[in-house]
Amino acid sequence: IILLAAVQVQSFADRDEVNEMRLNDLQGKLQDLQHILDERAQTREQRFREFHELRARVHSLTESKCGRREFHCEDSEVHCIHDILVCDGANDCHDGSDEKHCENPAYAGATFHGNEFNNKCEHDFNAEHIHVDVIEEKRYNDFPSISLLDVKVSLDDKSSKMYKGVYSYGEKAMVLYPEHGNGFGMICRFDTDESKFCHAEFISLISRNVCAEAILTLKE
Repeated sequence: IILLAAVQVQSFADRDEVNEMRLNDLQGKLQDLQHILDERAQTREQRFREFHELRARVHSLTESKCGRREFHCEDSEVHCIHDILVCDGANDCHDGSDEKHCENPAYAGATFHGNEFNNKCEHDFNAEHIHVDVIEEKRYNDFPSISLLDVKVSLDDKSSKMYKGVYSYGEKAMVLYPEHGNGFGMICRFDTDESKFCHAEFISLISRNVCAEAILTLKE
């Protein structure tokens, strides 16, 4: 029994060492992906700072025993892995829960719509109906835990603006920011990857505060 326990402990230690090596490799690829996102933005420093601040907001909206940028494995109350290991094709949680839900509800061609509420935004976000069209979605083999998105957001079918952003498989969320100019970023969180609804929060890029919300429904 002692021998079996020792073998199991060593197995977990070996797995942790392999995961650490993979994590270091993925973090290097994350730097490359960040460079790609920078090039797609009109103003490099400003746009990328906005992306990170909006992404940080995602983590502040949910309670978890795991830390920021971590995924909570289903097999334990305290087993956490880095979120860039989620949906990367390898089981990093002992029960494989990090690879169980890997569909992207924000696929190319998906359309979401809904009505805003709790609107405290400035006058230029005076809209009741919100329409979100996913124009393009790209997922890279070297960094499969997120998909890059091109999205069109329309307000009351009167005005529209192109947005850039990502869908995070670890966070189950779209994080979007306007392609040009200031305005409002959007975070839309799904309960699961199969959910047809997401809770959207619109964030002023000036005040960094949430100023409107919406429940967006996938149009079928």
